[in-house]
Amino acid sequence: MHKIWRKYNGVLVPNTPPEASVDTSNIIKDIIYSNSLLARWVTDFDCKKEMPFWYIIKDNSSLIENYSSNTRNQIKKGLKNFEIRKVNKYEIHQTAYSIYKKAFKAYEKNKTIVSLEVFQKNLKAEFDYWGVYRNDKLVGYAHNRVYDESCDYSTIKIDPKHKNEYPFYALIYKMNEYYLEESSLSYVTDGARSISHQTNIQDFLVKKFKFRKAYCHLHLRYHPVISIFVRILYPFRSLFENAGLRIFKNISIILSQEELKRESDKIAGITHKNDAILVISNGNFKSGSTWVTAIVKELIKNKNVLFPDNFQEPIHRNWLNRYKIGSFINSEKFNKEQTWISKAHIYQKDLIYEILQNQDNIKLINIDRDVKDVIVSHYHHLKSLEKINLDFKSYFDSWGKYKAIQCLQYSKAWKDVDFCLKLKYEDLKNSTPESIKKIANYLGVNVFDILKVQEETRIKNLRSNSVQKGLNEDEWFYRKGVVGDWKNYFDDEMLNKISCLEKGQLNLNENVNYFIKFTFRLRIKYFLYRYFPGWYVIFDKRF
Repeated sequence: MHKIWRKYNGVLVPNTPPEASVDTSNIIKDIIYSNSLLARWVTDFDCKKEMPFWYIIKDNSSLIENYSSNTRNQIKKGLKNFEIRKVNKYEIHQTAYSIYKKAFKAYEKNKTIVSLEVFQKNLKAEFDYWGVYRNDKLVGYAHNRVYDESCDYSTIKIDPKHKNEYPFYALIYKMNEYYLEESSLSYVTDGARSISHQTNIQDFLVKKFKFRKAYCHLHLRYHPVISIFVRILYPFRSLFENAGLRIFKNISIILSQEELKRESDKIAGITHKNDAILVISNGNFKSGSTWVTAIVKELIKNKNVLFPDNFQEPIHRNWLNRYKIGSFINSEKFNKEQTWISKAHIYQKDLIYEILQNQDNIKLINIDRDVKDVIVSHYHHLKSLEKINLDFKSYFDSWGKYKAIQCLQYSKAWKDVDFCLKLKYEDLKNSTPESIKKIANYLGVNVFDILKVQEETRIKNLRSNSVQKGLNEDEWFYRKGVVGDWKNYFDDEMLNKISCLEKGQLNLNENVNYFIKFTFRLRIKYFLYRYFPGWYVIFDKRF
């Protein structure tokens, strides 16, 4: 068992690279014998479909000239400040533990630090070891698991006091160079998607060193006792997400993995035979989704096509009901048009998963905006609808900061979804032709006159022909569309509150108010949307 599997944080994982097949015929016995909670492995490594589970890998050139000028400068500074060299475990056997403790205390607050004895025992001879030296003193280290064709960067620790001197840049660059160029391995990896805690290292590697996600099908098998608890607790998984006690945190991690596993099963099991495409212009509130919808309609010369009666959004007949995306794509009516277009404001996890399940027949353009400008637009939107009669300060305290939380949740919900085209309203506004070209390329459309599309979709034109173009909005809906208009409304106190919200810092009163205004209220709203559309229309006008 120990040759095929290894135990990691109470979980059996393969002692092989992710692309290798593993024998799971005796997996339950292995789980029980090793006293593990569960076993986890993957299949279909680096598949074409976007899955909710992945490995972060780099399989492209590591030559320094292939990075951005900013990254090149940071690599050079790191190499100037530190010496990076491959070492054996005995060179770091004693000194690495103090670095581990410092890094652990700074970044691993939810775990338990191991003893020196356990730490040294984990320094195994079969690993590759790297040292980061500053004036001949060890200030960082890495140990890597090397396979025939790949290398897993298992552990990287740097003394936090040196983090601003670019040691990560130097270390990652030298290891990439060694494994990809000198050793000619197929890829290096920083490991699988992190479930137990939030980490910025994978975003860092993607942005700076051109790593990418290699999607795969996640599989889990539980200890018989744990399996019973998972089945019982899974419907209540949201209750454990923000629990403070460690036992609840551990339960949340297991249930989160189960959720990813179930969604992986669904995506892997779906094969669509339909050829039609549903284009969804999906945006954060007041972020330009109507504008993008207008651009898409111009690009594909789409008429104002109405969705079939039983698939329509309760208010607008040319919007798709958000809860019927999958059923519509799998219906006979879907193929009656080559392309369908719908606007949406989707950020709920279950709906995102449904979109992923049907990704073969969906093109989704996701647009976001500076949350402060969103709040200003929301303020004027509510005033135009005569739902409020407040000055901006009063609005911000009673509604705006809670709307900001929802908008930040929207951005977070789409952060790890990559099959869609992601746009920023600011780019759409300041670089309109380039943004139109991105949309056209994503849709596979040849556009011969970008400037004409730009002119047809200017705000002043949309105000006058919105209904004609099937955009469903009145003239007042298109206000200013100015980037940075928030500077005319926000004071220092409001800016500080937005900064706190971005860090997830809410007091008890704010949590309660948010639940009432943007959780409980929306649950009622979307329950009516889904089951009693007539009542939804009435509720939406008043609340």
